Amino acid sequence: MRADERMKTIPVVVVTTYAYYANSLPVKPDLFLLKPVDIHDLTSLIQKLQATKDTTQDSPYDDVTHLHTVSYFSMRLVFALERVRRMELESFGVLFADLHPFGELQEKLSEDVLNALLRKMADQFRSLLRPTDTMAWSRDGYFLTMFEEFPDENIPSVIANRVGKGLNEFLKHHELGDGLRAQVGLVMCNDDYDNVQEILDDVNFTRTLVRKEQKAGHWIYTCEEIKKLRDSQNP
Repeated sequence: MRADERMKTIPVVVVTTYAYYANSLPVKPDLFLLKPVDIHDLTSLIQKLQATKDTTQDSPYDDVTHLHTVSYFSMRLVFALERVRRMELESFGVLFADLHPFGELQEKLSEDVLNALLRKMADQFRSLLRPTDTMAWSRDGYFLTMFEEFPDENIPSVIANRVGKGLNEFLKHHELGDGLRAQVGLVMCNDDYDNVQEILDDVNFTRTLVRKEQKAGHWIYTCEEIKKLRDSQNP
């Protein structure tokens, strides 16, 4: 293998105290982290990135929205869960913005028109968050992002409210009709989760809940609340 080909397999991780550098980097890193970062966590993550690059040729970016794929986002969740355990952080949040009814929109619009709309909406989603946040798009019809180390317990609600309002204003401006709306949910995660799949299962479970709401808005769930909701549906 030539040297330039080997370089493509090396994970690029940027660690800095200056968040605004994210927009001026000449290439997109595999991960952008803000200091302070635990060196053991960073080493572990780099190893996971290398293993992922060695076993798959899939791009970490969605080719329509240019956001990360859910598979890459899942790997990022592994790191977040490890940090909660190692650094004894209280929690981190996984936010989703579900487009509903997405299936009807797919039937109504041509592929080109739909893709152009999703690209614009991804730009709107990106503008509502920090440039260092990991953002993803699922082809099942929802956006994802994650945030950690928030200094105030009210911040999750503030972020969810901003995302919900921003995306729904975008949809209203484009007059898509059919009652299309962005329902925002936020799953607060802690070390009660054993693995990432449990987190993703709770994201999908709460997506089914927020879709039933009649009005656009945002809802926040803890893992304890989700467990009670699951138990109430399966007595």
